[in-house]
Amino acid sequence: MMRQKIAAVAGIFVIFALLGGSIALYGHTLVNPVPVICVAVAVALVLCPVSIKLFKRISPTLNRLVAFLIHMVTLTSVTLFAIFALNYFCANEDSAKDHEAVVVSRYSEEHTSGSTGRRHHHTQRKYRVYYIRLRFDNGRTKDVQISLNRYNRTRIGEKYTIKVSDGLFGMPVVKAFP
Repeated sequence: MMRQKIAAVAGIFVIFALLGGSIALYGHTLVNPVPVICVAVAVALVLCPVSIKLFKRISPTLNRLVAFLIHMVTLTSVTLFAIFALNYFCANEDSAKDHEAVVVSRYSEEHTSGSTGRRHHHTQRKYRVYYIRLRFDNGRTKDVQISLNRYNRTRIGEKYTIKVSDGLFGMPVVKAFP
C-alpha cells in the first residue's frame, strides 16, 4: 500500500515535470499548440485499450473511468513532451535561416509572490515581468519575456534578426531570442 502511494506521488511529480518541460520547449517553438495537443490526445486514445488492461493487472479494484483518466493525463503529457523535445533537440542546424521579427508591442504583467498560511502571514511582494510581442515575416507572433533593461531599450517597430531552424517534425524552432 505504501509503495502504491509513493509511486502515485512520484508519478504526479513526473507528470508536472513533463508538462513544465513541454511549456518551456513550446516557448521556443513557433507553432500553434492546439494541433500538437490534439496529436498527443489522439496518441493517448489509440493506446488506451493496452493501458486499461495494464491498469487492471496492476490494480484489479481500480475503476475503469479512473484508469482511463490516469492514462489520458499521463500519456498525453509524455507524448506532448516527446513531440516538443524531439522537435527542439533534433532540429536541423543546417536549415537555420535568418528571419526578421518586428516588435509589435511591449507590455508588463504584475505578479505577487509570497503566501499566507493558517498561522503565519507573510508580506506579499509584487513584481513585474516584462514582455515584447514579436511578429515574424510569415505573420506569426510570439511573446518573449525580457529583462527590464532590455524592455526600456526596446521600441515598437524595432527589428530583430532571429535564427529559426526547422525542427525534426517541421515545426520552426528558435534556439535563442534577442
